[in-house]
Amino acid sequence: MLREATTALVAGRLNACERCNREAAALSRAAGDRAGFHACTVQLALLRREQGRPAEAELAARELGPGVGATAVRAAILVDLGRDSEAWAELTTWSTEEDGAPAAATEDDDDNDRDRLAETALFGEVAAVLADNAVARSLYERLLPYEDRFAYDSAGGACHGSISRQLGLLAHRIDEWEVARGHFEAAVTAHAEAVAPILLAHTYRQYAALLRVRGGPTDWDRAVELLAAAEEIYRRLGIGWLASQCQSVLARSDLTDAAAIPGAPRAVNVFRRRSDGDGWLVRYNGSEAKLDDERGLQDLAHLLVRSAQSLHVADLLLGSARQGVGTAATTGVASPWRSGGGARLHPLAVLDGAARQEHRARLSDLGAEADRARRGREPISAALAEGERDLIEALLAQEGDSLELAREAVSTRIRIGVDTVERVHPELGRHLRRSIRTGTFCSYEPPSRTTWET
Repeated sequence: MLREATTALVAGRLNACERCNREAAALSRAAGDRAGFHACTVQLALLRREQGRPAEAELAARELGPGVGATAVRAAILVDLGRDSEAWAELTTWSTEEDGAPAAATEDDDDNDRDRLAETALFGEVAAVLADNAVARSLYERLLPYEDRFAYDSAGGACHGSISRQLGLLAHRIDEWEVARGHFEAAVTAHAEAVAPILLAHTYRQYAALLRVRGGPTDWDRAVELLAAAEEIYRRLGIGWLASQCQSVLARSDLTDAAAIPGAPRAVNVFRRRSDGDGWLVRYNGSEAKLDDERGLQDLAHLLVRSAQSLHVADLLLGSARQGVGTAATTGVASPWRSGGGARLHPLAVLDGAARQEHRARLSDLGAEADRARRGREPISAALAEGERDLIEALLAQEGDSLELAREAVSTRIRIGVDTVERVHPELGRHLRRSIRTGTFCSYEPPSRTTWET
């Protein structure tokens, strides 16, 4: 069960991971299996890190006494919390106590060797953030013989991915940029072959950070491409905190567009329904395209015409351009606040119903998307569809959180709309991806003043 949870975690099915982890912990507790329960707690702390919940990760880590991976997990969480001095103390204590490089960790090796390698790999990530060059280089040299391996513990509860990723981080730290690039390329390949979307997204994001510093002729464009790919994975899997980090960097990249250069001639940008009513017409920076109708395009039109203004998800979900949950009536349509019999409905009940309908439609789309991806031998695409389906099923199982349902429904709808735009007008798609903000309130915030005809 614990290994099943780990498989779900690296595939991005975070809710499935949590369910399996809970079951494994209950079984270990009932059997009096302290080592098994320890492994479950380590995994829970790692899951909370991925979810962007470091305070809860620390609570889990506090339950860890001496045991496999405990020190490295605590250090990584302390880095997440910004408590660098405490993390540094954990790293230096561990580094002093280590008596050499980890032994080769293969299926035939001793469990202690495998655990030691996994712990060294996680400390490599900590050192890449905190350490001086001497410590980072020491860890790099310890891990280098195992660059073709994956770091996972003997219990199967923790997987830190291809060691090439940690080597890339450490090589970046010690300014071996070309060496780091090679390690990251190897990690991208390894994580794609392992069908591990979360690890792939982490590699994209960290590789992009290297390229942004290195500054070669094509590095910035490649970094933007990697960040956009990472942002999509994070967004689809519900890892909003990392998606937002990527988006903030991508937003700055849009400053290179002609429309963002002071004094540059401003083209007439268009985003409106076609006169024949069959889809949409878009024009950006002088380039025009036609779009088939798609969920989310109406939302984008509402946001573009109200640049820098925020719209509540309820207004977007229920088809109104006005602000305020209580005012979301669609033009030409009977008030959504009344049932068919005329009885007045509570606004949250309407919001909940609309959000659930959106999510059920998305589940159907995702099933078809996963089937197409499997037939087309695209395992990462299939895994992303499964991960997003896991997220939506967990949302639908919740009771009483209408606003969360609405946030996720609108964010998904807008993301699909941007994907639709990007397929036919890549430049506009990139611009929208970097300028649209979603959440309880959604907005269009371009890097410079951009006007639209809608």
